[in-house]
Amino acid sequence: MTDDQESGRPSITVPPGFCEYAGEACDQSFSNPPASDGLFLYPSDPEIFASTIEESVKALGPVTGGKPWLSLENL
Repeated sequence: MTDDQESGRPSITVPPGFCEYAGEACDQSFSNPPASDGLFLYPSDPEIFASTIEESVKALGPVTGGKPWLSLENL
C-alpha cells in the first residue's frame, strides 16, 4: 500500500500474493481502482434497504461538494 500524493489516501496498486477466497494468488487487477471518499457495503435483501442505501449514496455527492462515494452497485 502506498500513499496517493494528491489525496493523501492510501493507494492499493499491487494485489496480495495470496487470496483467501481463491486459495491461491490473487487474480484481481488493482491498476486503476476507483477513487472514493467512502464505500458502503450492505445486503441486497431486503430490497427496500438496498435501494434506500443506493439512493442515499447517490444523494451524497452533491451535498458533500462532489466527493466520490462508492456502493456495491459501483463495484
